[in-house]
Amino acid sequence: MALPVILKGLASVLIQAMTPLAAEKLTKEMSRYTDDSKVAEQITTTVIEAAKAATGQADAVQAVAQAQAIPDVMQRVEDDVMARVAALTPLLDRMAELDDAQHRRSEASRDAAAARARTEAKGLDEYLTRSLLRLFAGVLVVGALLSLVGLVGGKFSQRYDYRYGSSSGSAAKEVTISEMSRR
Repeated sequence: MALPVILKGLASVLIQAMTPLAAEKLTKEMSRYTDDSKVAEQITTTVIEAAKAATGQADAVQAVAQAQAIPDVMQRVEDDVMARVAALTPLLDRMAELDDAQHRRSEASRDAAAARARTEAKGLDEYLTRSLLRLFAGVLVVGALLSLVGLVGGKFSQRYDYRYGSSSGSAAKEVTISEMSRR
């Protein structure tokens, strides 16, 4: 099991042990950024570090167990976590604004593209489909022509070699003549 999963579980246990208002706020903050897990990881780390600081334990499991067992320690953990999250709130709110603005820009771009598609006299999809079919047909025709040229060229080469001899035949004749002359 991965360590971050264990820490997330431990933090969840501590969050559920907090007062309902604090638990709800932390849960909402963690779930608000489903696309970016770094915020949830930051809150998880904050909860675990607050438990370690309040209990004096270095081990996260021991710190969580001790914090849950002692109400005063649990209150210190909650106060510390809420203070740290309050300090992060302006940053978290700014991140939420940026995410929302990005989402609105994406939606506006999609809406504009859909409007263009509705108003164009010629559908772009139809044009692209015809263009791809023409390209495919062109590739097939060019391939067939190249095959035909290769076939005709090969036949012509055979006829030429038969009529006038080939360089490989001439080389063989020269080797034979030179061999005979050496004897």
